[in-house]
Amino acid sequence: MKALKTLEDRDLKDQTVFVRLDLNVPIREDGQIISTARIDASLATLNDVLSQTNKVIVASHLGRPKPADRKLSLMGVGEVLSERLGKEVVLYDDWQNLPPARLFDRLDSSQIVLLENLRFYPEETAPSASSSFAALSSGVDTYVFDAFGVAHRSHGSVSELPKWLGYDKCVAGWQMVKEYQALWALSHQPEKPLVLVMGGAKIGDKLGAMLGLLPQTDHLIIGGAMAFPFLRCKGFSLGNHQVALTDQKLAEVALRSAEELGIKVHLPEDHILASSFDVSATPVVSESTSIPDGHWALDIGPKTTDHFLSVLTQLGSRGTVCWNGPMGVCEWPAFRQGSERMAEAIAVSKSFTVVGGGDSLTLLSSEQVATIDHVSTGGGAMLAFFENPNLPGLMALYVGQ
Repeated sequence: MKALKTLEDRDLKDQTVFVRLDLNVPIREDGQIISTARIDASLATLNDVLSQTNKVIVASHLGRPKPADRKLSLMGVGEVLSERLGKEVVLYDDWQNLPPARLFDRLDSSQIVLLENLRFYPEETAPSASSSFAALSSGVDTYVFDAFGVAHRSHGSVSELPKWLGYDKCVAGWQMVKEYQALWALSHQPEKPLVLVMGGAKIGDKLGAMLGLLPQTDHLIIGGAMAFPFLRCKGFSLGNHQVALTDQKLAEVALRSAEELGIKVHLPEDHILASSFDVSATPVVSESTSIPDGHWALDIGPKTTDHFLSVLTQLGSRGTVCWNGPMGVCEWPAFRQGSERMAEAIAVSKSFTVVGGGDSLTLLSSEQVATIDHVSTGGGAMLAFFENPNLPGLMALYVGQ
């Protein structure tokens, strides 16, 4: 495992510190914050930094704002941060004209700076235009990266700002360290046997991660739309579902690799069908693995659910379970039972459990989340890490970089 530079490796006394966090909290249409979990996860790092210096610049994105769309302002996030930290949070969006580090000449020790949503600026998501991000590094002594959810993005504040500042001034925050250690152990030295549960609809994004984890995997459970390329490889018909040729080719590679490695692959044996792709569609249990013409498979069937659960329960207190992605269209009540039963089984599992991905987490109650050994703060970043741990947001943090 490559060593990370952490806050313990920098003396921050009286320094100006730029902290890149993931404060991308879920919000309602009116801007009300639904969950403060990501804000709360940042407090260990912020409190550590604030114990050494009062010159702190916090930066994050929120959602995917359209141009001139100010509904995704970080103002509400700043209010929660202020309550949690007991500090006045100054929201600042004029950094292109005056670097934020210059503000500390005007602020007192009870105030910190929160930059407005970074994705309001094209420089964040178009690194080729990020030269103006040099203004953010002006006057900054240390860069702290604690935003695992965007570690796989080559964005201005993730990969370019550390270049402007210098890699020797970059360290990982505590949430980042926690993610790195847990996911490295899972992908390189998991407690065996490892059961990998993959679902959801982002097939292309997940097949690479699956291939990366196969050498450590003992049981591979595949549900949701993820299963369709594998079922096609096995010769089953898919009804109304279409599978890209590239996905089918990757599935073929995964099946061959699994066979060579002696991995047991578990695919759906039956489905919950619907004749229309609609929330109000009537669910029907299929009679076979093949999906009949004119139908959609929107959840795993009861036989499949029982089989998948048996794989988990036979572990007892041994091994590791890693789950990313639901077993069907879990946002529709009639087609979420398979996903819910998997979530319940993983939540009570005595194995070491790792869960990532927004859809997976929404299936767990707050009480169930508390029973998971490691909840990843970035589903997409977790998958990218399994495929290649040299993520853009990590490159500046490795010792020796």
